[in-house]
Amino acid sequence: MLPDSLRVANFSGVSAATAGEGSSGKMTINVRNTVLLENDGVIATRVTPEARGNGKDVSIKAGSLVLLNGGQVQAGTQGRGNAGNVIIEVRDRIVADGEARNGFSSGVLSTVESSGSGESGDIKITAGSLLLYCIRAQIACYERTESEALIGCDLHPIHWKKPITFCSIRVLSACKIDQ
Repeated sequence: MLPDSLRVANFSGVSAATAGEGSSGKMTINVRNTVLLENDGVIATRVTPEARGNGKDVSIKAGSLVLLNGGQVQAGTQGRGNAGNVIIEVRDRIVADGEARNGFSSGVLSTVESSGSGESGDIKITAGSLLLYCIRAQIACYERTESEALIGCDLHPIHWKKPITFCSIRVLSACKIDQ
């Protein structure tokens, strides 16, 4: 039996990380209705600084996904190893909007930070009826170099059944949208 919903809020997180040698755990979230990440709420897999190993996938299956005021789904590395993939399957919609007080945008990310070495993972999104990204939100995968330049990577096509709406997206890098 699946739980009805999940809320992660107010600088809280659900994560699997590696801080030494070896890979992080995989993060799988399955709920019947809504996953809500707000006010810096995060679901993530990570390779921490000084760690050696790969980040595993973050997978979310839900009725809808709502990311507000810095809410993020992320797979990242700051150490030696690759970031995991982010896989999102929602029956209805994805809504993302707003920044946290620290300036971090709501969004879906797979990243390699400047302290890390490796490759970012893929981002795969399937939304049933509407994918809505509003002001100060992002879908991005990138590798940050030591000079702080960003190297883009490919995002998988975003699949949906009805029209998609972007109202002022900040980052949608290398993304091909098809039906």
